[in-house]
Amino acid sequence: MIDNWSRQRRGEFFFGSSSVEERGVHHLQANRSHEIYVEFSNVTGPADGDEDETVLDSNSGVRLGGAEVRNSDELMDQAVELAREADIVIAVVGLNGDFETEGYDRKTLSLPGRTDELIQKIAKVNKNTVVVTQAGSAITMPWVDAVPSIVHAWYLGNTTGDAIAQVLLGDVNPAGRLSLTFPKRLKDVPSYTSFSLENGKVRYSEDLLVVS
Repeated sequence: MIDNWSRQRRGEFFFGSSSVEERGVHHLQANRSHEIYVEFSNVTGPADGDEDETVLDSNSGVRLGGAEVRNSDELMDQAVELAREADIVIAVVGLNGDFETEGYDRKTLSLPGRTDELIQKIAKVNKNTVVVTQAGSAITMPWVDAVPSIVHAWYLGNTTGDAIAQVLLGDVNPAGRLSLTFPKRLKDVPSYTSFSLENGKVRYSEDLLVVS
């Protein structure tokens, strides 16, 4: 179903020791158990530009996940209809460890996938929309003027849901002073003219003239 053994595509996770996520589709039958067989080795397979098979002495691991195959347009329409019928919408969006981690630079300040589109469409049909964002650093918010309330929750612990609920229900005052600026768009960032991607890597040309 998935062959990530005979030929690999090098990735950036696991501090540069991973391969790019590979996907497969399998049709399952309802009310029937299915066996999943995973064969794992800590040997990196050949890849374009890196044909040597080497043993990983650290960061060896495998991650397996699954999800129902759904059409993204249908899911978007469903979310918009639910928002239209609701009295209040609490949209929880943001990033996770797949996008932010130690020793890794994000290549964009935008939220992943169609997140911005989702918020904009929800806010258009329901004016009582609260957006709760979770991220460890700045994100662009092109929809900021379309929603009445935004709560940035950072990355919380085991009682994340309870903490956010206390803020939304008014039990706790969420006022605070941010240590960084959240831009509406990337062009609003002072270093925008010095920021670019070169061969897939983030490049800064400010040198000593860093704009803070």
